[in-house]
Amino acid sequence: LDTNAVIQSPEVLASARRLKILIPKAVLGELTAHGRQHIRNVVGTLISSALDAGAEIVDAPAHIKNELIASDRHAQRLGSADIAVARIAIDLTERGIPACVVTLDSALRVFLDSRSIRSV
Repeated sequence: LDTNAVIQSPEVLASARRLKILIPKAVLGELTAHGRQHIRNVVGTLISSALDAGAEIVDAPAHIKNELIASDRHAQRLGSADIAVARIAIDLTERGIPACVVTLDSALRVFLDSRSIRSV
C-alpha cells in the first residue's frame, strides 16, 4: 500500500483478512507526519485492525539501492516513500512472489509498469 491509497481509501485496510497486505514503514512515517489529528487517529485505528487481521509492516530491502531506482527515467517523480514501496515490490517480484501495489500515484504506477509489476 502507498500513503495516498491509505489516506484516500482507508477501507482497503479491511482486506487484510483475505489478502496479504504489506504496509511499508515509510508509509507509516508519512501517515504519522501528515494530516489532521482526527485523520491520523482514524487511519491509526484502521491500521491496528489490519495488523490484527494479518497485515504486516515491512521495511524496504537494503539490497535494492535507492540510487539505482532514482536513476531510472520513470522514477524521476517518485518521493522517498514511493521509492520504498517500489523497492519492496521489486524485491518480492525478484523472489518470485506475486506483488500488486495499491496506489493512487500515477508516477508510481508508470514506474511499476516499466518493471512489469502490477498496480491498482
